[in-house]
Amino acid sequence: MEEVPMAKDPVIALKDVSVEFKNKNKVVQAVHNVTLEVDRGDVFGIVGYSGAGKSTLIRTINLLQKPTSGEVIVNGQQITKISAKELRKSREKIGMIFQHFNLMNSLNVVDNVILSLGHSSLSKREKCQRATELLHLVGLSGKEKVYPRQLSGGQKQRVAIARALANNPEILLSDESTSALDPQTTASILTLLKRLNRELGLTIVLITHQLEVAEDICNRIAVINDGELVEQAESYQILLNPQHQITRDLFEDTFFSSDNLLKITPTEQIRLKTLYRLSYDSSENDNSSLFDWLRDQFEIRTKIIYTDSVAVQNHVIIKAVVEFSKELYQHILNELEIRHVNIKKVELS
Repeated sequence: MEEVPMAKDPVIALKDVSVEFKNKNKVVQAVHNVTLEVDRGDVFGIVGYSGAGKSTLIRTINLLQKPTSGEVIVNGQQITKISAKELRKSREKIGMIFQHFNLMNSLNVVDNVILSLGHSSLSKREKCQRATELLHLVGLSGKEKVYPRQLSGGQKQRVAIARALANNPEILLSDESTSALDPQTTASILTLLKRLNRELGLTIVLITHQLEVAEDICNRIAVINDGELVEQAESYQILLNPQHQITRDLFEDTFFSSDNLLKITPTEQIRLKTLYRLSYDSSENDNSSLFDWLRDQFEIRTKIIYTDSVAVQNHVIIKAVVEFSKELYQHILNELEIRHVNIKKVELS
């Protein structure tokens, strides 16, 4: 039975959005004609290197950065055209978390969260109760009276997330919120964001320069470079078959961050002349059938140097570095492409 695609329900739409900054007599194009849609319930990743324009772009969604041109539509409302009062009301439905937490060091944890409820009609007691509930939600029960300086980086970010949720937002913007954290803490924050997306129905837009962060949590990914949107697709499609060179570079930066690969010695590098990087969907290929096929069809034997897998949506993507017994010539690479195997020769320097 053919799968029926789900109806789209865009909660955010950017249409030909550009942002220019004037630096003396020079005009800097930070964002150039970006068009994208984020559906309700998405965890949408915007990925790119530092300076690509990601943070500028995400700040247009709540108009912390007003675009030079283009339209920003949130919940069907063109927010660049509304009054200051209407914009304040719209922003209440958009929470935001930052890389450096932005907590008030002079306030304890619960008061940092209450700070976001300044314009709320809740009583003082109700605000305290709301803040306490949110701290429980993000795993910080018992830390209400602690001050930020007494918290770890991960705990500070959980306070920032609780604060961003104070006004029951429908959208959560995350601007490099894990880049200052160690890998284990990053994983715990991403697990929390996934739970909030699932349990609260939050739409999340996540900015990161780390493709491994996006692949862990996002169902859609857009790649930005020099202010331009160069590629966007379902996450598993980006990971299986990156189309743009910048995306491929990001993929390789992520791939070769593995300690297993970094430990390849200079002597081994001389020997490994037929080393290739592969990625593929395990539902279409698995290691044994793929490598048996290469052996039977082309008399090529394999040695796996490194392998890993990542679950993305309903796909398990296999990533591997493999040493082959001989060079893979173009006709073999073409056959692998037909089997939806993304493959590239590894050049070890």
